[in-house]
Amino acid sequence: MEFYQAPTSPIFGHRMLRSHLLAGALLAFLGVTASGEIVNHVWAQSEEKMQLGPPLEGQITYAGLSYIEVEKKSYSLHPKVSITAENGQPLEMNQLQPGLGVQFWLKEGAMYRIIAILPR
Repeated sequence: MEFYQAPTSPIFGHRMLRSHLLAGALLAFLGVTASGEIVNHVWAQSEEKMQLGPPLEGQITYAGLSYIEVEKKSYSLHPKVSITAENGQPLEMNQLQPGLGVQFWLKEGAMYRIIAILPR
């Protein structure tokens, strides 16, 4: 087995450094110009989910004005609760009905983020 020594000339080192800097600058430029409100919103949602931990899930057994039962366990609603469909479309509280599947995250012991799994 033969080993080849990597080039160590200063010119080679500068070219490598310059190519890495250019690649980094290009990626940063593309990220800045290609990012938009939707991308930032999605990033914020995914960061929020990471902070809230993995979701709980189940089927709604009762939906009231201030709490929801999922699999016969009652959860109060957080004052800043967010309710959406799987596709991100906002939903109203009255659209949550018994039998509907949901994924949800708790914050301070209350339902903070709810994603409704609409029937297909």
